[in-house]
Amino acid sequence: METLVSIVGGVGLFLLGMAVMTDGLKALAGTALKTVMEKAAATPLLGTFWGAVITLIVQSSSATTMTTIGLVSAGLLTFPQGLSLVFGANIGTTGTGWLVAAFGVRISLTAAALPIVFVGALLKVVGRGRLAAAGAAIAGFALILVGLSTLQQGMGGLAQSLHPSDLPTITNAAGAEAYPICGFTWLLVHPEYSGDIGKTITDFLHWYLTEGEGMAKELYYAPLPEALIKKVEKKIEMVK
Repeated sequence: METLVSIVGGVGLFLLGMAVMTDGLKALAGTALKTVMEKAAATPLLGTFWGAVITLIVQSSSATTMTTIGLVSAGLLTFPQGLSLVFGANIGTTGTGWLVAAFGVRISLTAAALPIVFVGALLKVVGRGRLAAAGAAIAGFALILVGLSTLQQGMGGLAQSLHPSDLPTITNAAGAEAYPICGFTWLLVHPEYSGDIGKTITDFLHWYLTEGEGMAKELYYAPLPEALIKKVEKKIEMVK
């Protein structure tokens, strides 16, 4: 029950933080701020650069990504510009390990999230105009971090209570003979698809089970058991 409360509460705090931050950024939005944002992400390469740099500074790709979503929702960035920043954030997060290894510098925004919420709320209550809008944006950003942290704790508890044997399997065998599948794999073999999507998926899976299996052996990947391939082929035939 505690795990479920943490997961639901984490999602709620995350959504609330997104709403508060977006409203704050919308109220804060002005010609000068919009111009700065547009210049920072004027080209995909420039947006990727700044996304990586900001992530290296704050050492959190989640923070950069969530802020970018808020900026796009507020109309300060277009979707392609936001996409370049997110791409840069994923590059920048690979450099945080090097910073920690080289300089021993590790910034944890989550640890400071609650004080940041207090500062943002104080600015929102006491301030007026753009100052109050900035406070809302700051408080919303910190709420997102608190929500992600709470959600992570809840998922950690779920990982301890969930066993691989509880997951659906392609085969009906138990124990070592079973092959647990993830939600994405199940999506691939869902019985019905619109348009030509079903044919595209079945063509790909047929290729994977034939030519793809040969390539897997060449690359020293473990091949799928013959019995499993036959069962998957039967599943593929169900796709429409």
